Amino acid sequence: MTYPVYPTHGSSALAPVVTPVTPIEQPKQESSEIFDAEWVEEEEAKKYSLDNASKNFGDASEMLEFLEEREENADWIVDVETQALELRLLEDSAIYDISSELTTDTTKNTGLVLQGLGLEVPLPQTPLRTCALPTLQDRAQIAGKALTKVGTSVYRDILNNCLDVASKKSKCKVRIADGKVSAVLSSSYVPLSIPEIFDMAINYIQTRFPRNTFAGGYWKSMSFNYAIFIRGKFFWFV
Repeated sequence: MTYPVYPTHGSSALAPVVTPVTPIEQPKQESSEIFDAEWVEEEEAKKYSLDNASKNFGDASEMLEFLEEREENADWIVDVETQALELRLLEDSAIYDISSELTTDTTKNTGLVLQGLGLEVPLPQTPLRTCALPTLQDRAQIAGKALTKVGTSVYRDILNNCLDVASKKSKCKVRIADGKVSAVLSSSYVPLSIPEIFDMAINYIQTRFPRNTFAGGYWKSMSFNYAIFIRGKFFWFV
């Protein structure tokens, strides 16, 4: 591109002098950079589908943002016929669109999937998280340490038989978080937003104790806790 340079006052030049100017090129964002950012975000999300996933926080706003992300990756399935629920071994299931990380982690832990949620292909069955087992046992009206000592196949048969006889005509709410069943609760259970609870608690404490300090937070699967430093003392909120 060229721009004309006109003569100054008193110059004898009759025509403008044209001086070539090299245009400034704007830096371009490489497509590989965009791909890498999306890949990192996807891999980060996969970590939190693992049964032993956990994360520490040193800032309240960072923890709130994380809890909101987890909430966006979770959902409640309501009005599920409890009697229609059935446990199956992961190795015998027909799960189609599921990541290998999810499969490997489920094999290491429960080794089970849950079907009967009314979901269609590609996810007619959903991997079962360890923290969901006690809630599923509640629906089957069965408990005891002996359940933790039997093999996976025996455990599956016991719960399936108990679900069939103990939950006729009852319904439940099923929590799916980061691709896994995390809770099977009564139909009367009222879900609460964890990010909203956390945000309200932090705002209240900051208003009531303006000189408080957020000491830290910890998240693990379906639970979280945090500590506030108030008047020289630590207070843990679970």
